[in-house]
Amino acid sequence: MNSISENGAELHDGASPEEMRYGLKSLEWFGWGSPIGLGSFLVSIGLFLMLLHYARLIG
Repeated sequence: MNSISENGAELHDGASPEEMRYGLKSLEWFGWGSPIGLGSFLVSIGLFLMLLHYARLIG
């Protein structure tokens, strides 16, 4: 049976609140709002602008 923890996450059978806390922390490193996702987004913007520059579409 699943139960709901204090932060609203479902606790699956056999998972302690401590395990769920570390699991939720590891998920913060994924997605566009994470440092890795934000860095990837900024690098892709830079590459796009560089390609536009090489195509002589921007100064």
